[in-house]
Amino acid sequence: MITPTLRKYLSEDGLIYALLGVILLTGAYLRWLPIDGVSLASIISGDAKEYRLLAEFFLDQSSQLPPDRYPGYPLLLAGLFAILPFDHDSIQIASSVGLGVLVVALTYILAVNLLDRKMGVVVAALGALQPTLVLNAHRGMSDELYISCLLILLILFLRTRSSSAKG
Repeated sequence: MITPTLRKYLSEDGLIYALLGVILLTGAYLRWLPIDGVSLASIISGDAKEYRLLAEFFLDQSSQLPPDRYPGYPLLLAGLFAILPFDHDSIQIASSVGLGVLVVALTYILAVNLLDRKMGVVVAALGALQPTLVLNAHRGMSDELYISCLLILLILFLRTRSSSAKG
C-alpha cells in the first residue's frame, strides 16, 4: 500500500527534485575531490593568491596591495574573511566550490525558464559533470562568481521579459 507521502515523492515532481539533489551533491563532490589530501597553500597561487591579497588589503590597509586586480571577487572574499573564523585559504576554496555548485543550480533554473524541468535536469547534469567547470572550481578564482552573476542576470531578464509580456 502506497501512503500519500510516498505517492507525493514518487510523483514526477518528487523524482525531478530528487534527481536534482543527486546532481547537486555529485557536482559538489566532484568539485571538492581534487582538494582531498592536498595542501591548501599549493592550490592558492598565482591569480588566486592575488585575489586573496586584495581581499586582505580591503580588511587591513597596511597589508600588501597586488597590482591590476578587479575588486569584485576580492570584495566577496573580504566579506567572508571578516565574518567566518577560518583561515583565508579554506574560505577562498570553499567559497569557490560553493559558487561552482551554485552555477549548476542556476543552470537548472535558467533551463527551466527557457525549456522545461526535464531539460533543466539534463542541463544541470551536464553542468555538474562538465570537466572545465569541475577541474577549476576549487582553484579560488573569480570564474564561478562571474558565471553565477551572469546566470542570475539572464534569469532575471527572462522573468522580467515574460512578466511584462503577460501584462
